[in-house]
This record gives sequence, structure tokens and C-alpha cells, in this order.
Amino acid sequence: LACGGDGSGGAGDVKDGATCAHHAVANIGELGRKAIDAPLKALMKITDEQSSADSAKVKCLRTSVGWFSSPACSLIYQVSKYVALFSSKGYAIGENFALWLAHKLKTTEQLAGDLIGHVEDLLAICGGRDYVFFLDAAVVDRFSQFESLYGYLLEEADLQAEAGGKLRKAIITGFESVYCMSAVRSMAIISEEWLWPCLRAIEPGPQAHILDVCPQLWPCVLAWLEEAAANPQAVIDGTLSLRARLEACGQRTTPLKPPTPAGERRAARAALDMQRIRASLAADAEQLQIVRDMLAGAFAAMAGGVRNHAAEFVGDGHLTVAKITPELRKAM
Repeated sequence: LACGGDGSGGAGDVKDGATCAHHAVANIGELGRKAIDAPLKALMKITDEQSSADSAKVKCLRTSVGWFSSPACSLIYQVSKYVALFSSKGYAIGENFALWLAHKLKTTEQLAGDLIGHVEDLLAICGGRDYVFFLDAAVVDRFSQFESLYGYLLEEADLQAEAGGKLRKAIITGFESVYCMSAVRSMAIISEEWLWPCLRAIEPGPQAHILDVCPQLWPCVLAWLEEAAANPQAVIDGTLSLRARLEACGQRTTPLKPPTPAGERRAARAALDMQRIRASLAADAEQLQIVRDMLAGAFAAMAGGVRNHAAEFVGDGHLTVAKITPELRKAM
């Protein structure tokens, strides 16, 4: 109706309406992921021919992920498969890895449980996968430490364990690639600083009207992404905060329901993950520059995605704040 249609969905209606908020977030994030993949493949000297040959494996990131098409997502996907706690597959060693960690935490790493363990924090990559690669990135970085999954896999390789040999080799290769891990850390930063605030804001509760959310949300997100593209270091530092921006324009940035005790513990581990990632980047100038470049490209692509997938709510769109009327609110 706001776009001049008759609301029927037929010939008298507009052909291309607003993208739903969840789809918009997923599509915008996917543009950022692809923007990270482009320099990553260049750094890893993956050719267009190799990437194209592997593209059939990707299937829109909903079935499997090819190494040459998306090395960082391939690593996240492989780790998720390898450490699955509930699987009949021979390569899923999650239970063995958990037992190895439990022994380690009773001996040499008694105080490090939240820093190197908790296999259950890694979300299974199944069903809808639009967000999971971003949400799993920080946990995969946690497991890339020598005291965690990386060390376990090296021990297994030394012992020539048969289960998961090909996967094990691929994961070790990813963990040992500064370029691949830079991409994983870039995705973790996007998850923390952009994805989570957006997911909170687009679920404001049953009493909220859509015109109290999207017309305020998307211009704020667009402005933040443009600033982030110009200054990715501020996002890495945490000084350019989308949460603060959204709160200032009246949007929700906290869960609808109070977290459970288990959820609070998981959130605390997530905070430790981000502290570790930021400290790692601060201590490595080469990797920091790679992540800056990846994030600058990702945020620029995501800003373009907002202009496309949330066009109704930004610029001269039909549903911007200045164009909202009482009649429009009733119609929606």
C-alpha cells in the first residue's frame, strides 16, 4: 500500500515489495561474507578456475562448502562436522575430543575451560544456515588454539588415527593459514558488532509496530556500515558501536527473555572469545592489516546490501520516517 499497490498481490499490486527483516539481515551478511572471500582467495592464490570448479559444492551454503569457493566457511563447516557430539559418522570425534579436553582440564589446563573448551558452543550447520557461519566463527577461533582442537588433531595425526583423516588434514591446514584465520576472525567481529545487534533489533516483541522499527533501524545500520567501511579499526577496537547507535534511536539490543544460567555462561565465553581475537590482532600487525582490509570490503558491500534489501526504509524510500502517516500505520 505504501508503495502505491492495492495490497491484493495481483496485477494491481507492486511486483517487488519489502524484503522481510530476517531475510534482509541474512542477504546483507552474505554480501559481507562474499566480500571477505574475494581477497582471501587472492591471498591464498586460489584461481577463478578452481573456485568455479568448486562452486557446485557450495549450493548457496546450504548443503556443503567447497574449499576453493570459500576457505573460511569451509573451515568452519569442517570443524562443525568433525566435532559433532551426536553423529553416527566415523569422522565426528566430538565425544572423543570432549573427553580429551576433560582430561586436559584436570591436569595441565585446570583454569582454562572457558578459554579452550566447550564443544557444545559450536552450532551445528544444518537446516537454515544463513547466520551460522558468522555465529560459529569465534568458537572455531577458540578451537584453533594449540591447547584446544588444533593440539588434539596434531596428536591424532601423529598417532595416525584413521577416523576423519581427510577432514583432520583440511582443518589443520585452515588453522595454520594466517589468511584463513584472518577471515574467520573478520567474520567473528561482524557477528559480534553487526549481526547480533541487528538480530535483537528486528525482534522487538509482539507489541511493537513495524513502522516503529524498520524505518529507524535501517538508516542507522546503513550509516554505521558506511562509517565502519571507512574506519574498520574502530570496529575492531569496539569504539564504533552499532549497539549504542541502535539504543540511541530507541531500538532493542537485548534478548526478549532473560538468559538462562547456561546462556549467561555461554555469553561470558563469547566475550572471552572476542577479547582473545582482539588481543591476537593487536599483537600481529600483518594479520591486523589483512582483517582491516577484509572488514572494509565487507562493510562496504553490506552497505550496498542495505540500500537494496531495505530500500523502502532508507533514502527516498516509501517507508522512511518522514513519510509515515497515521493512515499508513493503520494499513500496516
